[in-house]
Amino acid sequence: MPVFTILHRDKQTNARRGKLKTAHGTIETPFFMPAATKATGKFITTDDYNNLGKNTKVQAMICNAFILSCKPGIDVIKAAGGVHSFMNFKGVVFTDCGGFQMSRSMYEHKSDKGIHFRNPFNNQKIILTPQKIMEIELALGSDVAMMLDDMSGYGVSKEEARIAMNNTHAWGSLSLRIHQELRKKNKSKQLLFGIVQGNFYPDLRQESAKYISSLDFDGIAIGGVAIGEPMEKMYEAVDAALPYIP
Repeated sequence: MPVFTILHRDKQTNARRGKLKTAHGTIETPFFMPAATKATGKFITTDDYNNLGKNTKVQAMICNAFILSCKPGIDVIKAAGGVHSFMNFKGVVFTDCGGFQMSRSMYEHKSDKGIHFRNPFNNQKIILTPQKIMEIELALGSDVAMMLDDMSGYGVSKEEARIAMNNTHAWGSLSLRIHQELRKKNKSKQLLFGIVQGNFYPDLRQESAKYISSLDFDGIAIGGVAIGEPMEKMYEAVDAALPYIP
């Protein structure tokens, strides 16, 4: 059975309704997904999210795997029974790889092997690689994990954007292989989503969407948008990628 099923397509637009099957239940799309970067809500408690009425139910939240690996640490969350138990959330949990932190002060530099950070809590050097982030996300026990991507900032040259895109593609292929091995070894039902990059160059967005869609990911995200660019640029990037994503 496919993990994602389309229930209805709008006849006049690209809008659609669907359902995504995960280890912690099936959620209907589209859905609003609050950010719980540190495994806690923003200005609202997890109990509040759990107890919202039927028509306003929060089906899913997204945490930052990199930040959680720094504090409180993987061992603490595993001891609590995984990220769902740790945050006492009854719905579906996504984890982002942490690549977006490249726009933060903790970022140092990148190589074709991964992203080099400083731990924001103790200043220790950390290298995020596809292997490392897959191990972290599987240990957290999220329902949906995101691959490690290389996010280039708004305003970079096309050459820089292509390097970041090529890194993303290489890391995506490696992440998928590693995740499949770890998922089988740990008998996990965690899903893995690929990420499209390409900055704000339409041809790169199209190239990235085609490549990521050719891999056997459970879902696909459009990354590297809403990072300070004008709104019309964001729409252009998304519009360029969408025709090549299932």
